Amino acid sequence: MLSANSVELSFVQTVSWSPDGTKIADSGIFGQVTFRNAANGQRIAYSELNRELVNWIAWSNDSTRLASASWDGTVRVWNAANGALIDTIQPNNGRVFSVDWSPDNSKLVVGSENGAVQIFPAMNICPCSFFGSTVPANPSNIGNPPAVNLGVVFKPSVNGQVTGIRFYKLAGNGGTHKGYLWSATGTQLGNVTFTGETATGWQTATFATPITVTANTVYVASYHAPQGRFAYDLNTFTTGRTVLPLYALATGETSPGNGTYIFGAAGLFPNATFTATNYWVDVVFSPT
Repeated sequence: MLSANSVELSFVQTVSWSPDGTKIADSGIFGQVTFRNAANGQRIAYSELNRELVNWIAWSNDSTRLASASWDGTVRVWNAANGALIDTIQPNNGRVFSVDWSPDNSKLVVGSENGAVQIFPAMNICPCSFFGSTVPANPSNIGNPPAVNLGVVFKPSVNGQVTGIRFYKLAGNGGTHKGYLWSATGTQLGNVTFTGETATGWQTATFATPITVTANTVYVASYHAPQGRFAYDLNTFTTGRTVLPLYALATGETSPGNGTYIFGAAGLFPNATFTATNYWVDVVFSPT
């Protein structure tokens, strides 16, 4: 049994164990969503939703998020670590009775009282980035070209701040690297120098002051590789890449395309493209 101090003074409507076995979530007829330590029942986080019945809850398959379906016709997505509200989805089809995650945790399927079944993209926990810890499956190395600036064109779906620039480093991509954030037309919004780099893998540089960005506005993140030997994958951006609340534009959605590059010294705006190439440039973003 859970410890006595885990009991809440409210009816429990649903209860569910996290896939990794570390947490239990429950919801009640008065709108509460509670997260508990599965080992001892101790409450981790608690939220109350205006006393609206929560009909159903569903864990993401990686146990990082929980979706709740409410009597008020709203699906809410929660950070399982601290109970913080990440996203709100309103299908507008009456009361919501069920919700579940796609296998890759990127989408939610929602069932409503009028018989509608809808699929929605699911917001991620932030700080967010496009590639996370992903390692290029086939990291290429272009040899030893001249110094080059490499970029990615993106837009956030919500207002927020870009706190840093990331890039994937191959062996031989040496020298001092600098990261940049630009407007879509090439106005430099900020720059930062990478320090404490590892020999290979993901590198992150954090701006001294976070840069405020606006929802649905296009920006370019770039870094300078003074010795070349950068990672790249051809034809990646023939379609857009969504990792909500971020979206990397497809080549056909922006001019001259995505990803971008320009040979030369640090601090040049990358404004050329070649076969929708991914140069493994990334941002660190947090909503505000």
